[in-house]
Amino acid sequence: MLVKSALGTVIASCALFLASTVNAGLLQLPPNRDATVYQTGPCNQCVQDACRSCNYNDQPELLVSSQLRVQSNVLLNFNIPPVNYGCYLLLPAPNTGTSSVGSATQLTVYPAATSNWQENTVTGENAPTRGNAVASRIINPTTYQVIDVSSICQNSTTGSNVDVSLYLGINDNSYVRYNSLNNGGKISLFVNQGS
Repeated sequence: MLVKSALGTVIASCALFLASTVNAGLLQLPPNRDATVYQTGPCNQCVQDACRSCNYNDQPELLVSSQLRVQSNVLLNFNIPPVNYGCYLLLPAPNTGTSSVGSATQLTVYPAATSNWQENTVTGENAPTRGNAVASRIINPTTYQVIDVSSICQNSTTGSNVDVSLYLGINDNSYVRYNSLNNGGKISLFVNQGS
């Protein structure tokens, strides 16, 4: 059962959308791990100013960026039940004042090759390989968004609960920030377990 939270009508609208697209048995899960993984970019706090070699577990925000100087993805991990009929990533509006998006800026979801990573050690050099895009959505910087990532969940299930990792990427020389888990992050995954 989906309970209306203090997030108001926006989250209620997302809940109604999800409820209308799936049967009863919708389970909301927060990520059990999250991280910003840099591919390129200058960072004062890193050895030889190379963002790719550093871990950012202590940062309050997750950064998805496709800017010329800084390129990064967000890596998320969820522990999902073995039987599912689809799953939907729920993203809050990006943090106010920390985003630069155009009218055609898309957030894209990619599967990670493995869930064998930890928040306090993952870097651009040892992060799982990113697979092919499975879903994209034009970013609305003022509201929650739902992205169907069922193909990632259904391709990852076995006989018991399983960890599923995915990446968030962005296009259009843009960037967005979301609160990380250690800063009250609100990213979640809705898993449809059927009726």
